Amino acid sequence: MRLGILGPLIAARGYGAREVERQIAHAVELSTRIGGGERIVPALFLNWIARFNETDVRFEVARQIAQVAAHGSTLDRLIAHRCMGTTLLFRGEFAAAIAEFEQFQKLFDPELHNEALNRVGATVHAVIVKVGLAEAWTVLGDAERAGIWRKAALNEADASGHYQTICHTTAFAGGLLAALMEDADNLAFHATRLRDLTLQHDLPYWRPHADLLAGVADIRRGIVEKGFRLALHGMERMIAGRLPSLSAWCVVFAGGCVRARRPQEGLATLAGIAEEIETGERWTAGEVHRLRGLLRLQSGDSTGGLEDLAEAQRIAAQQGAALIERRVTADRERLAKAS
Repeated sequence: MRLGILGPLIAARGYGAREVERQIAHAVELSTRIGGGERIVPALFLNWIARFNETDVRFEVARQIAQVAAHGSTLDRLIAHRCMGTTLLFRGEFAAAIAEFEQFQKLFDPELHNEALNRVGATVHAVIVKVGLAEAWTVLGDAERAGIWRKAALNEADASGHYQTICHTTAFAGGLLAALMEDADNLAFHATRLRDLTLQHDLPYWRPHADLLAGVADIRRGIVEKGFRLALHGMERMIAGRLPSLSAWCVVFAGGCVRARRPQEGLATLAGIAEEIETGERWTAGEVHRLRGLLRLQSGDSTGGLEDLAEAQRIAAQQGAALIERRVTADRERLAKAS
């Protein structure tokens, strides 16, 4: 029963809400006390959900899930591949993440697995796997593959009729990836759609994301002051709530700050989530350093800016993040011509 109420509760309150944390703790304790092999992986999955913004801890939980699932059911293995794929993605290990997601795809049969699988967690797992594939291929610089998975994720989320999944996919596969690709039209479209969904279905958790995306879209379309205020409002609420994927969402905000030429606000925001940048998701680490470098250069700190650009190039090369590598190269060439 507790597993069944967690999805709607997370959709309404968010992953980090105290009531959600209490319910997760109760569900894990109950599953452990009652016993039964079929309960272990769902209980571990709840622990995995609860450790957002703690990527290394999440990795250990994902490894536990994989070890237990190796001797379990197909549903256990599906959960294991989904968790490990997402965790590896957030660690910036893109090829390994894609391999896990592909294993999920091979095992998954919607008619056999969808109903039982989606009793665990707050979203439709098969859709979130496609979001992960879109994210990985985007950063790896393969726009064609990224586009295929992005479209599949958005279409399947809509077809599911599951509003938490639709909001998640609209925010990440829609808005966040549009921001990373610097696609102003798609960014504006998904920002408006996410805002409308939050109002129609009373899902306030996603409103800060919608405001951030809409504000950055306005900045990109030349509505700078109004857009910056809206983006800052959304970002401040996300930081105050310590929402998941803060480092990735700060990339969206920092990109808006570069465009709006507001270096002090951008640098202050990145400094304010230094712990999340250090211990949280690393899949956007190269872009964090690139944008911080550009903000430092705008503020007059040429030494710090160039150091950040060099670090961005190092991280991108290490991760195979071709999208970021190309951008850093273009930034450095532009700076060299201007000097």
